[in-house]
Amino acid sequence: MLPIYKLIKIKRREKGLTQSQLATLAGTTQAKISQIETGANTSFHLLQKVLKVLNIKIEIV
Repeated sequence: MLPIYKLIKIKRREKGLTQSQLATLAGTTQAKISQIETGANTSFHLLQKVLKVLNIKIEIV
């Protein structure tokens, strides 16, 4: 199983989005997307927005 930050980067690239484009769609900055994609800590709220934009569903057990 991939770490969520790696999955986000893969899905973003599959959708042909730049970090800036994803940031706009998620209502954040390119710098925040970069931080997420490198595994830096981020808020759960922001992570939810990014996952929704990329149509990634996760299950928390």
